Amino acid sequence: MKTLKFLFVCIAGLLFFTLPHAIAVDIELVNIGDAGNSADPATGYGAVNYEYSIGKYEVTNAQYIEFLNAVAKSDPYELYSDYMASTYGGIERSGSSGNFSYNLKNNDQEWANRPVSYVNWYDSVRFINWLNNGATSTSDTESGAYTLTGIYTVIAYDANNLHDPSATYWLPSYNEWYKAAYYKGDGIDSGYWLYPTQSDVKPVAGIDANYNNGSYVDPVYGSTPVGAFDNDSYYGTYDQGGNAWEWNETGGDLYRGMLGSSWLFSYPNTDFLASTSGGSSHTQDETYYFHGFRVASSLDGTSDQTVPEPMSIGLLITGLLGLFVHKSKKF
Repeated sequence: MKTLKFLFVCIAGLLFFTLPHAIAVDIELVNIGDAGNSADPATGYGAVNYEYSIGKYEVTNAQYIEFLNAVAKSDPYELYSDYMASTYGGIERSGSSGNFSYNLKNNDQEWANRPVSYVNWYDSVRFINWLNNGATSTSDTESGAYTLTGIYTVIAYDANNLHDPSATYWLPSYNEWYKAAYYKGDGIDSGYWLYPTQSDVKPVAGIDANYNNGSYVDPVYGSTPVGAFDNDSYYGTYDQGGNAWEWNETGGDLYRGMLGSSWLFSYPNTDFLASTSGGSSHTQDETYYFHGFRVASSLDGTSDQTVPEPMSIGLLITGLLGLFVHKSKKF
């Protein structure tokens, strides 16, 4: 019996130390229903014929740090930019290649819940691939929702889809983002708000949303904690009218779309918060201090989602083996 017990303990230990280290990443989602809704007659956007979920908030510095510490010990895909430790960036890196580690800049906890910045479009889809593959220290960043064949090369899934339609997470399309922000909900022909705050009246900078119209900018951080302004869309998303410009999937070749405006500016003659603005576009490898993103998902958004943790499987097996050994002592 001692031999059997020893064998079980060895197996349990092997499972514990060889299974990939899991990272607990909470992605809070909200459901976007009203499948088959009509498009906004003012712009032609917003029609989505299926249900999906979208991030309640933009991806934060804390979430992106979990990602970096999991997969960027050497950082061959340049997921970290040195600018992230500069003005208005919230992440710093220490150590050398092969042993990089990442933390909040100056260990300032105020950065944790603010949107990650200085991310380019490729960073955002690699983060999403990581989520699809379980968010562990061995999760692939080069396949999953998107197939990448180089630092700056993405191969479309097919002629109609950039990402794999069976993916659990993906970067929102223009229409998905637009519907979540502006649609009035409660039916398939309800119409659209002009602003993502359930209003046709422009939000007041610094009171209703974090964007700069010349009267408000946080002098230290620029961005504000996600959800700081209690002014959500019909579906319950926050900060789609400021804080950070958000990458979307729409575009191709050199450019990808961005929507939502940011804390930094809103051009005097262009109201980027409005549904009629058309958003903006940037080259896919650009990293600025007002660039961020949020995720879309097929998961149910009625409660917080934690990315599956393979380590829990090992702990379960370990527990079962321990129970078996404990019971075997009776014989």
